[in-house]
Amino acid sequence: MQWILFVFAFVAPLFLDGIIFAVRFLKRREEQVTLKNPLVQEELWNFGLGALLSLIAGLVGLGSTSLVPWNIFIGYLFISLLAREITPLIRLNWKKLNRESVAPIAKAAIALLGFVFEITLFQSWSIYLLSGMRLGAFILLAYLVGNFSKSYAEHKDLSIIRVAFVTFFIIFLFFTAAHPANFFDAYPFEDGLKYLEDNPYLYYNQFDAFMHGQLHLVTEPDPALAALQNPYDPYQRTGIGYLWDTVYYEGHYYSYYGVAPIFFVMYPFYLLSGFALVPNGLFCLTLATILYAYGIFRLSLVLKEKYAANLPSWFFYTFSFLVFVSTLGYNFLNFRWTDWKYRIPFAYAAVGMTLFLTYFFEGLKREKFKQHLYWGLSALFYVLIMGSRPEVGILAILIVPFLVRYILEGRTELTKGQKRDLFPLIPFAAILLVGGVALASYNYLRFGSFTEFGSSYQLTINDARTNTLNGEGFFNAFYHYFWQQPTFSNEIKEAGFAGFFNFEKFPFIIPEQVHLGYYIDRSFHSTETHVYIDRSVGLLNNPFFFLALLLPVSLGVHKRIDEWIYLILPPFLLFILCWLMYCLGGVCMRYILYFWPLAGIWVLSIFYSSYSTLAKEKSTRTPLMIVSLVLAFLGMFLAINLGMNPFDGWQIVG
Repeated sequence: MQWILFVFAFVAPLFLDGIIFAVRFLKRREEQVTLKNPLVQEELWNFGLGALLSLIAGLVGLGSTSLVPWNIFIGYLFISLLAREITPLIRLNWKKLNRESVAPIAKAAIALLGFVFEITLFQSWSIYLLSGMRLGAFILLAYLVGNFSKSYAEHKDLSIIRVAFVTFFIIFLFFTAAHPANFFDAYPFEDGLKYLEDNPYLYYNQFDAFMHGQLHLVTEPDPALAALQNPYDPYQRTGIGYLWDTVYYEGHYYSYYGVAPIFFVMYPFYLLSGFALVPNGLFCLTLATILYAYGIFRLSLVLKEKYAANLPSWFFYTFSFLVFVSTLGYNFLNFRWTDWKYRIPFAYAAVGMTLFLTYFFEGLKREKFKQHLYWGLSALFYVLIMGSRPEVGILAILIVPFLVRYILEGRTELTKGQKRDLFPLIPFAAILLVGGVALASYNYLRFGSFTEFGSSYQLTINDARTNTLNGEGFFNAFYHYFWQQPTFSNEIKEAGFAGFFNFEKFPFIIPEQVHLGYYIDRSFHSTETHVYIDRSVGLLNNPFFFLALLLPVSLGVHKRIDEWIYLILPPFLLFILCWLMYCLGGVCMRYILYFWPLAGIWVLSIFYSSYSTLAKEKSTRTPLMIVSLVLAFLGMFLAINLGMNPFDGWQIVG
């Protein structure tokens, strides 16, 4: 089988470079394909160096005992891409180096470093195991760093953010490669990772179902369920084995958890690993944490550039980090990841929120290709929202006024009478249409309804079909998700402020379980309209959200109706989401995972837009910066405590 190494060493570069050359040449149809053509010469250099590096990698890998052809082929494709970052050195005038020479040298150095690392440090387990991920990260870093000097002057903060997060992502991938058993599982899955009674591996189950070419899970339910008058009644299921929190419909098991993370994360990394490994919950949630942090920083930067251009960079980075943590970005990871089917939909819905809005607003100020690109990405992340937690899709109402204004009005720099170019809306609309049709068809093929995601048929604490939206739930939803207070730990209650210095007793602040009701003759009568009531902490307990009090100032900055709607509507959307969650799902800590990020996006927008008014004078600018940092820091402290909550958080073992 060793001959595979050498076959792919030439096939992969030829395959990749041939496609790239064809695409590039089609853009220059007037040119002839001759050896004197600079484009042809450049592609020959790319192919030659790619083949040489691949051959070296093949020779180094001769001692490997584990050969996965697809894995090797994908690894060689990325080696070919690395070679394309090195070939500019060949055309560089080494006798007249200048500042412009820094970019190609930096790109080539990183690409070469990635190649050396790949063939010398990562061959211990399997030839090119995860190489597509590692080499792809090196390619991205080489591209970003290579263009860093060029874009730094115009987009200093954006350049820093991009390079910082790509670097962090590379470190994460290296760590997963060093500890693959902690972050990946081989496919086909072992029996222990398939079906357990509480079914924590439901995303693996659905992935496995797709691999078998079917929508329902591979395992079959106990026939006794079909014999029940109402299999969704938990009391009737007593004594019958079944998969907890799994959908049962017409004799099959299904999953009602958002399917999008499977296609956005699990399948791509399965492909990059050479069709060998599937990322587990810890990998998916760590990646979601990185993406959410990136989304918060990027959205923060978009708002800073629009409203607070004179804001010091040190404040921007500090404030953005505090916002990331105080809006539960840290808690994506900190919740018990072994039960990851619950966390993943919330985490990727929050990722979708930030990047959907970020790229939409980026697209508003761009032109031509970049506008197509950013709005296409915005639509893609909206599909991620709908495929993770579809109810969060109401967020789209925030951008509708901007789209209407974009269509009806012309650019300010266009001469009077010219019409706006609407072509950038094509990829936006096309991706939304394809994603919407795919999700609707997925639902229809399973349950005969375009809008049924399966939650009505789950085997859970009660018959979910009896859950209804009701007026009584308004007050209860507000109490649990806006007002409910946390409590201090016993150590703090006993020792007072000094107890905060005893870190063995962390967390110091913990959520409580509160059942609403009243007493008559010492008998408690519950007013809860949902049977599932566990711990929660209300939004209004987070000091960071107090910055929303700047809303009147923020509204004074804006004159257009679209920006007013964007700032006024989010609290109403938050309440609708809380009401939906309470009536249809109940109360527990992990449900706040998308309320708080959405509230954070809203407050972030309020702060930056009000800054332009309040920061005109130093006498108001400095106090505003100090107060906002203090509130964000207190919010971060609360969020870290909640990450260790006794419901489903991590616990410190002393």
